[in-house]
Amino acid sequence: MKKFNLKSIMKRAWEIKKEHKDNIFSLCLKMAWTEAKAPASKEEVKSYEIKKWFLEKNFNQNQRYIINLSIISRELTVLSETEKALKFRANSDFGYIDFWCPKSCLAENVTEQEKKWEEERQNRIASGLDYNKKLVEFAKANGIKGIRTGMKTLTLKQKISAAGLAVPQK
Repeated sequence: MKKFNLKSIMKRAWEIKKEHKDNIFSLCLKMAWTEAKAPASKEEVKSYEIKKWFLEKNFNQNQRYIINLSIISRELTVLSETEKALKFRANSDFGYIDFWCPKSCLAENVTEQEKKWEEERQNRIASGLDYNKKLVEFAKANGIKGIRTGMKTLTLKQKISAAGLAVPQK
């Protein structure tokens, strides 16, 4: 069993507490313990990429931001591994998140079909945004009131129709 230097762990916990005065000491202590239990060397940090749909389905916007920052800065570390999944820790200036990710959701397992679907999806989104921008410009040019950037396409179409104008085609 590995022995830990309790004095250095407590010192580190107090350092964390002093860095962020709003932190609860028990959380600072947990963070110090996780640092102590972390592997001593990060010789060869493998870069992982997680599929976007997995992140969008399982995490809110703030959590996805932290995970993406840690992927970019290579701070995404593997805590443990099973046959079918990896447990990651995403570190950033905003804190850390521990989460399990199935190995099938890692980008190294992306098939050609999935790449094609993702490219088609991005193209559909881009064409939809262009059409929305075209509708906003059309409505503003024709003096329709209450039009602003960021409105849904359906709402724009309804306002244009209510003004008695023909809705432009894609």
